[in-house]
Amino acid sequence: MNIAFITEDIFGIGGVQRVVSTLASALASENNVSVICIKKGITIDRNIYSLDSKVDILNPDQLKKINSKQYLKKMLRVLNKKIFGMTNIIPLEFMYITKKDQRYLIDYINSKNFDLVIAVQLKLSILLGSVSERLKPKCYGWQHNTFEAYFETPHRYYWKQQSLAIKYLSKLNGCIVLTKEDEKKYKEKLGISATCIYNPVSVGQNLNEFREKKPLISLKKKIDKKIIFVGRLVREQKGLDYLIEIIEKCKLHNYTFEIIGNGPDMSFLQNSVSKNGLDKVVNVLGEQKNLERYYKDADLIISTSKWEGFGLTLVEAMKYGVPFVAFNNNGPSEILGNNNCGILVNKFNTDEFASSISRILDDENIYNVYSQAALDRYDDFSPAIIAQYWIDYLNGD
Repeated sequence: MNIAFITEDIFGIGGVQRVVSTLASALASENNVSVICIKKGITIDRNIYSLDSKVDILNPDQLKKINSKQYLKKMLRVLNKKIFGMTNIIPLEFMYITKKDQRYLIDYINSKNFDLVIAVQLKLSILLGSVSERLKPKCYGWQHNTFEAYFETPHRYYWKQQSLAIKYLSKLNGCIVLTKEDEKKYKEKLGISATCIYNPVSVGQNLNEFREKKPLISLKKKIDKKIIFVGRLVREQKGLDYLIEIIEKCKLHNYTFEIIGNGPDMSFLQNSVSKNGLDKVVNVLGEQKNLERYYKDADLIISTSKWEGFGLTLVEAMKYGVPFVAFNNNGPSEILGNNNCGILVNKFNTDEFASSISRILDDENIYNVYSQAALDRYDDFSPAIIAQYWIDYLNGD
């Protein structure tokens, strides 16, 4: 098959870029795969996410024009999210659907020999849906955030804009979401028959090195047990205020915390660490390209997200036998499944969160059970397995 993904930029730092690269590389073993990037000035660097050389990167000039010079519409979209919250389809179409963007996309896609096109994220899925009836290939939308985040988070994403999603996602040949819960919500609240396919996860090279070694590590011999937090530093989504509370409640234990990531609330985090006297137990490391070294050295990974589309870093850490503790969101809940690879904590009970950390780390026998379960669960998200789910889905099996 000739498969094309359409996205903003596959080479930026983020979970979506990592996942698209991983899936594209896995599918390229038996298919012709292209990734269409519509952002201006992208820097192609296949080493960031080990993108396979067989994946063709396209950055056509005509698609770089999408969303360009639309200052009035951008301003109206911001005002609508922050103030108006209009739900009527007519003003929403004016703000989000542009005939020039549609024409650019139709002309380019139909000039290629794609069998199917997969739009990454809701914004491009809606645009693709708006022209799908005039395109030669089949069209799909792949959503990377939760239904709650997209439609039910006030003043963000597509809050109160369900009518837009209903009209245009229904025109696609299919809609892919990341959890069974979202699959259910798309059907019940939008009337969209979505399909859940988990994200593929690939990090590092040598899995077997840790499959037996990690669970046998003696935690009693370690003076400090290392806990990591990996993610974009956005207080509203990632629950950085809860993170600080949890660390403070754990500071009497022999734990050290490494916070890996960058974002608009880096200063808030650094100031909170200093203000609460946590400098001796917290290392704020910023953005790191080689996450593998931190996963290998960690004893536990935590997620304090208020919402989470999937929870990619939790699965990445599982490769090295690292269990997790997370607030009970759709993504972490699906990752846990029926396994003992982690603990879900009631939102937003920081006392329960701190005690769950202690439950795993302060008893070696319990830790080994969780660690082995993490290794076993990781296999369910391997690129080869997830790519086959995609092929079966796209072939209608």
